[in-house]
Amino acid sequence: MKKQYRTILFDLDGTLADTSQGIYNCHRYAISCMGITEPIDRKLEGIIGAPLLESYRTRFGFSDESARIAASHYRKRYAEKGIFEAELYKGIRQLLEGLQKKGYYLGVASLKAEHFVMSMMEHWGISDYFSVLRGVDDKDKYTKADLLRFCMQEINSAPEDTILVGDSSYDGIGAKETQIDFLAVTYGLGFRKRDEAEKFNPVYVANTVTDLFDFFKISHSLLG
Repeated sequence: MKKQYRTILFDLDGTLADTSQGIYNCHRYAISCMGITEPIDRKLEGIIGAPLLESYRTRFGFSDESARIAASHYRKRYAEKGIFEAELYKGIRQLLEGLQKKGYYLGVASLKAEHFVMSMMEHWGISDYFSVLRGVDDKDKYTKADLLRFCMQEINSAPEDTILVGDSSYDGIGAKETQIDFLAVTYGLGFRKRDEAEKFNPVYVANTVTDLFDFFKISHSLLG
């Protein structure tokens, strides 16, 4: 018998929405502002969903201070343009509607800056589906596990009643560290193959948004 959950937490980038265009454009802008002119696209592979400061330190060899400066350039462009260079995956709006009607508590836990998370939800008109929205602060001091704990605390949900839906290793690790179930998706920007996702012991692997409808028993009629 399938486990019954009370709370469903979602990652944002690569799970709810394809945010790749805005993210890559902002990384290119930030790195160019740091005086690096050579092509960087290979260094950007797999960067979506990763902590911003950590990415600049490990991928580009920046010091802590340089990483913070690069991050400020990134966030400046993201606020002006990048936030709008994204779109919800087809069927996500209807999925959220169906889940809300079934009585689930819904939340977002993203390694994106929290004010961006809130702005994007408002831009897409889906804020009202969620009971909690959490992201990192400007110091990037929170891990995925921290954000998941904040979400559960805010809506008083126990780990055994909670599941995380996400597309990357950061999601899988965060779920393990907080002892909540993990549902991996491969239609997004992180996991490209089922075997990559299965390394994190998910309770289910969704290859499409429609698979999420099936797992949570949401009627396909909502898709129109």
